[in-house]
Amino acid sequence: PSAVALYEALEEAKARADASWTVPLHGETPPAPTPPAPPPPAAREPWTRGARVLVGVSVGLALVLGVWWLTSRQEVAPVGPPPESAWTATRKDDDPVKQQTNAPPAEAPLLDLESLLRKLCLGLSGGALQACIAAHTPVPPERPAPPPQACPAGAVDAMTALGLRVGEMSTVEWTRERPGRAIPIREDSPVFVFGDWDTPSGQTALPNNTRLSGRLYFGEGRVYGRFTEARTPTGETYPVCMELWDDEDEVGLKLSASSEPGKPKVVPDTEVRVVDRFQ
Repeated sequence: PSAVALYEALEEAKARADASWTVPLHGETPPAPTPPAPPPPAAREPWTRGARVLVGVSVGLALVLGVWWLTSRQEVAPVGPPPESAWTATRKDDDPVKQQTNAPPAEAPLLDLESLLRKLCLGLSGGALQACIAAHTPVPPERPAPPPQACPAGAVDAMTALGLRVGEMSTVEWTRERPGRAIPIREDSPVFVFGDWDTPSGQTALPNNTRLSGRLYFGEGRVYGRFTEARTPTGETYPVCMELWDDEDEVGLKLSASSEPGKPKVVPDTEVRVVDRFQ
């Protein structure tokens, strides 16, 4: 469905590759086995890694000290109006109109430390480049759970007209292509109604495979979902107000243990709950 999905599928396939993947194509002559290259001397490898680290740290320290020295050498323009000329002083007493004083000149812009370091890092390679980049790469903070929020306009009335009541829950799924396996998600990943969502009277409020879209929020080991639109397989759309819930009757959903930094994963199915306000 997308380039991201293709990339994830290829990465997953590559992770499962073994010796059986090297079988030649039909009619192709298997290549002669290449003798393995001799391993480098054991005594040299620690020195090679140590040299990379030492060079990287030295370069990073030199860059920081150089930027500090350049910043300290900057001259800041004096604050206040410039000295008046003799003609301006004379006109002040004669002109009944109040003279406007010139605005103080803006201070010279400070050096952009991050931009400068990134430019200087372009000339490095290997361990020195890694150390230089890591020296000024910010670590994104963990985002907390989202604050309370009102439902979209008309969502409660639309759900009431469909026969949905506040507090009702229904099973949804992220995808049917990978049953039983954790799947990757993003902030705009939708969920789909699993089976018809029927009302207590037996009428279908939302048919099977209705798409619920909105926004996902990632907290510490948990994802929170707020869905604001329902689109049926036949194209009808309704404003809704539904939250992601887990099987322990708690708002949000625990991330899968197979999640990685920047690559959250969840179980393929969960539940959503009808609400009149996002909590």
